[in-house]
Amino acid sequence: MTNKNMCFYDLDEPTLVAIRQEARNKSFQYNQMLPQRTAAQRNFLDEFLASVGESVHVLAPFHCEYGSHTTIGNALTAQSNLVILDLAPVVIGEHVHIGPNCTLNTLIVSASIEDRRAGKIGAAPVTIGDGVVLEANVVVQPGVTIGEGALITAGTVVIHNVPAGAVVTGNPGQIQLD
Repeated sequence: MTNKNMCFYDLDEPTLVAIRQEARNKSFQYNQMLPQRTAAQRNFLDEFLASVGESVHVLAPFHCEYGSHTTIGNALTAQSNLVILDLAPVVIGEHVHIGPNCTLNTLIVSASIEDRRAGKIGAAPVTIGDGVVLEANVVVQPGVTIGEGALITAGTVVIHNVPAGAVVTGNPGQIQLD
């Protein structure tokens, strides 16, 4: 994949290792909270993530690889088992619904075995526009922007940008025409 916003990282770099470990600990702590402790969950997300809007509800289990690269707008509802691999920025717009078992992935694994052995990995941002719905088991791949009001149906793997208002289905995701 070629993406002008792609950066390369050494995953064995001590600072990145420490940040990932702290994020794993925070994800574990979040997942141990009682479901009715919504104020505590909200405060926790405010401290864990880069930015969190109002009326944000993320059901456990939830995993975020770094946290500091994830921005969430107002009125997000995310069902159980949301995974955000945020080595690069992840931006989630307002009034977004994310179904269960979804992954937002910024990680780009090299085709080069030498790069993989050396712990080198690429990353490109993911952007989810306002009013988007991701149904169950959706995977959004690195460098993808999903436009406002798009619907991504259950089980779709999104590998290309999605225009506003589109309906996308399948693996790989294809825009459905009327």
